Amino acid sequence: MRERDRSDTAPLRVAVIIGSTREGRAGEKVGRWFMERAAARDDLELAVVDLVDFDFPARYPDRATEQMREFSTEVGRADAFVVAVEQLRSVFTELHTVTLRNGVSINLLDEALDDRDRAAGLMLDQLGWWGLALREARAARPYVS
Repeated sequence: MRERDRSDTAPLRVAVIIGSTREGRAGEKVGRWFMERAAARDDLELAVVDLVDFDFPARYPDRATEQMREFSTEVGRADAFVVAVEQLRSVFTELHTVTLRNGVSINLLDEALDDRDRAAGLMLDQLGWWGLALREARAARPYVS
């Protein structure tokens, strides 16, 4: 039995990916703020995956590096992901992901993080529903891209 095959009662494993490595980044602050809100829920098992902790090559190599394998292992443990970045430039649908309609958009110049608690709660509700639904779907029929 694969490690992902878990019952509906098991907490949803969520990787909070801090997706910025630049100096002065806001993603870390936002990611930590989000972790505090999500930690109040007993239906989630949280892990921070901070890109700054990995030494990725500047160019994609012929073979995965040890750091790439470590990142893949961390991400591979998760049932769901939350990505904290300053600007989302990637198209996640190209990665065969299911994205949530509700997100938490924060203008760090005009509003305090605490003003976004309700938005975070709504997003976590959706994340829980989709995460469990997709966990069940993967157990019944593994996805192959």
